[in-house]
Amino acid sequence: MLRLASLFVVIAIAVLAATAVAATPPSDNLLQNPDAEAGATGHGNLVGVPGWTLTGSFTVDDYGDTDRLSKDDATKVGGGSNYFFGGPGKPVSTATQTVNLVPYADEIDKSALDIFFGGYLGGYASQADVMDISAVVLNATGGVLTTLTLHGPTTQNRAGKTGLQGRTFLQALPAGARSIRVTMTATRQEGSNNDGYADNVSLFLRERAPGPTAQILSALRTDLAAQLLVQLQARDAAAALALVNPSVAIKILSDACDEAGGCGTNGGPTAIVALLAPKVAIKILSYSPVDGAKIVAPLAPSVAIKILRLQPADGAKIAALLAPKVAARILRYQPADGAKILAKMPFASALKIMRLEPIAGARKALLNAMPKALSLHMRAALKH
Repeated sequence: MLRLASLFVVIAIAVLAATAVAATPPSDNLLQNPDAEAGATGHGNLVGVPGWTLTGSFTVDDYGDTDRLSKDDATKVGGGSNYFFGGPGKPVSTATQTVNLVPYADEIDKSALDIFFGGYLGGYASQADVMDISAVVLNATGGVLTTLTLHGPTTQNRAGKTGLQGRTFLQALPAGARSIRVTMTATRQEGSNNDGYADNVSLFLRERAPGPTAQILSALRTDLAAQLLVQLQARDAAAALALVNPSVAIKILSDACDEAGGCGTNGGPTAIVALLAPKVAIKILSYSPVDGAKIVAPLAPSVAIKILRLQPADGAKIAALLAPKVAARILRYQPADGAKILAKMPFASALKIMRLEPIAGARKALLNAMPKALSLHMRAALKH
């Protein structure tokens, strides 16, 4: 009996040990000191950078210290006091950090995780100096499985101005991955300083589920979150966005319109909103009627009216900002609901829409569905 009990103990310990390896990937950034805030600023001179192994003249500088990056640049990207800087003198400077993935091996080997890699990169004025960042995915013996590279903006991308721009990459993490080697590489093309800049470098492991994806979207600045959003399948993007605070979600969608080259582009924000439950969509869109109108305009009328009718007062604010012909096309789809939305609008806005309604039958249906007093007022105004 004693031997049997001992056997059970050994088995239990083995099971617990095996279970301990299967750690859930954190929703936090895996990089140490991703924002150059740990340690002292170099004021353009050489200093150590905690968490990173350096070559060349790689260092940190503080925003506003010189005519390089300003405090306004920091505000635009959510920077703190410091940013990464290629430094004085050396033509190529690097900073490298290796992230251990062994705790997440079980999930990785099931091909259940993605790597999300991003950051802000930039340069100085019209000079061609550049900062690139690579993420090299390695197996247990140090062999390279794949390499992801974020290329910094060119002089043309920056329109010859000093500044930072966001760059992101989303890709499935290959089975067998056990570490990721991240390297920032600043390359000097002209001048005496190596003016490649970086800040807020991000490395996340994404479980392919709405909750973990929503946590990453919420943790990122909205412009980088927008880049992630449009890289996802529209259905996955909608499922995750539904779990993000509406006040943040609308900012992500607005930035995604810019990122996708328009709200209505294939797989863009409008396509994502179309897959949301209408009650979720109206909560998000009503936080900013101006942005809401941009996103609603390309929607199919049958989808748009389902969203706007759930909260007629908020729907009216959005509809009033649409081009009148677009609003008319949506509101006529369900005259009873359209009339409720028109009733919540300023009369002048509602009248513009009704005047531009090209279908007489639709105009009549909307008028008949309005409250009596409003209908009479509208009919009289339409005669003039």
